[in-house]
Amino acid sequence: MFRRLNKYLLPHLPLFGAGLFFVFLSNLFSLYPARLISRSMDLLIDTLNFYPFVHGTFMRPHFVSDTLWFVGVFAGAIILMALIKGGFMFLMRQTLIIMSRKIEYEMKNQIFAHYQAMDQAFFKRHATGDLMTRISEDVSKVRMYIGPAIMYTANMVIMFVLVVSMMLWVSPRLTAVVLLPMPVLSVLIYFVNKSILIKSDRVQNLLSGLTSFVQESFSGIRLIKAFNKESFFSRAFEARSMEYRAAGLALARVDAALFPAILFLIGTSTLLALWYGAVEVASGRITPGVIAEFIVYVNMLTWPVASLGWVTSIIQQAMASFRRICAFLDTKPAITPGGATPPSVVETLEFDNVYFTFPDTGIQALRGVSFIVRRGDFFCITGRTGAGKSAIVQLIMRFYDPDSGVIRLNGVDIRTLDVREYRKLISYVPQEAFLFSDTVAANIGCGASEAPSLSEVSEAAEKAAVLDTIRQMPQGFETQVGEKGVKISGGQKQRLSLARAFLKKPQVYLVDDGLSALDYETEKKIRDQLVQAQASMVIMTGHRASAFPENARVLVLHHGQVVAEGTREILLQKEDYFSTDSIEKNQ
Repeated sequence: MFRRLNKYLLPHLPLFGAGLFFVFLSNLFSLYPARLISRSMDLLIDTLNFYPFVHGTFMRPHFVSDTLWFVGVFAGAIILMALIKGGFMFLMRQTLIIMSRKIEYEMKNQIFAHYQAMDQAFFKRHATGDLMTRISEDVSKVRMYIGPAIMYTANMVIMFVLVVSMMLWVSPRLTAVVLLPMPVLSVLIYFVNKSILIKSDRVQNLLSGLTSFVQESFSGIRLIKAFNKESFFSRAFEARSMEYRAAGLALARVDAALFPAILFLIGTSTLLALWYGAVEVASGRITPGVIAEFIVYVNMLTWPVASLGWVTSIIQQAMASFRRICAFLDTKPAITPGGATPPSVVETLEFDNVYFTFPDTGIQALRGVSFIVRRGDFFCITGRTGAGKSAIVQLIMRFYDPDSGVIRLNGVDIRTLDVREYRKLISYVPQEAFLFSDTVAANIGCGASEAPSLSEVSEAAEKAAVLDTIRQMPQGFETQVGEKGVKISGGQKQRLSLARAFLKKPQVYLVDDGLSALDYETEKKIRDQLVQAQASMVIMTGHRASAFPENARVLVLHHGQVVAEGTREILLQKEDYFSTDSIEKNQ
């Protein structure tokens, strides 16, 4: 897992190497103040011991001024070293943290691109909130590992090596005593790691569930209010929040216990330095300044070692999040893209003995469906609810692939065609009109390959019988429609969706019950525009035969099978069609 995550560092090795170099320099310059403190302390002690011999003599003024000058030099040198260290720390952050932000940017783009490549079944299996958490919260956790965690780990290792090396050079015996608590610290961190990993994974999963619940509640707020379910959803949210809080507190308790334990062990090292340092001074093996130097060294190790617990927590949380990200990135889309270039003009679209079962529900939608749509056809598909109309539309769009059978475009299996180029041939109007939280003009123009002009948008809106409605809106085409078009009516949303299809000027218009929310007059205007559209074919689904043109070819489905096919007039004359499958007879 670490190896896979660290691959993201490879394109940024220059920044990473520079960052580690600055970490080394900042720690190197932090060592000198300890040596200067030791020397200045020994100098002051020697001065105080020698001062009685010059007191009352002509040497006293020179002795005092020289001593103060040396102390000032040592103080200035300590300040200079601190400034240099601070400069290198600034550069360290400017390299390693910027590197982590760049990797975060790349990872989010990779995940978003993978989201877009996934098939419909994937999005039905995963809640929106869970997908949002992976691209936001999980990626942020991973960034904390790539940036701060690596930076502080490198800082701790380099600092520990430099400080311990210096301590061994000054006094190996005192070093051995001061470092006695370190094995205890290592054992403590080893046992805490597993607990943090398990609890972090649970926290992230609960956060995904909570985010999904909130997103779903806000999307269905009108339904919640209509059925007076506010208190029910409030209690449900409170229960989920309590579960998330309990998991978060369990993780926080582990973190809270680890940090004081580390500080306690560091404090123990300081006490050992004072105690054993006094023994060494009494024996004459070290000077008093060495004790002060060792205390500075121990304090220098305090934050790097203390940050070990924080870094450990970050790494474990990052691993839990990265596992979730990898589980998603390793999921392959069910729709393979194909490589062949689609034709520029659509002559025929054929279903040949197609069987299809929705993978997310296991419901068999189509059973041996065969038909062919030719250039110039206005082809309509009707049937009762659940007959398989939308399944045909989704197969044409390659949101799914059939279980068996073949769908051909101009005699070529559509699975062999480049899926992105293939979809450019089609304007799709879904059963449930979807609008982005943007302006009216942006929603109409989003289907175009290039940014359309206002006149083109107006022309498309006129064809969809929505131009007059737009002109009556407060800001016209610049009116914000709100999330999912919440600020406008269902009929307006459907007509804007149709305008989007008209603007694209495709080879195939694919309208999945896209006129259901319209009145008869508006429906007729739009149907006439579809009949006149300069396209190879129009394929429409619907429950009402009255929504179809009189000369349209009609395919009738019943329980996923074709039970009748012909023109509208011919089908209306078939009594058996009325008695078994006609939707219009039951209206």
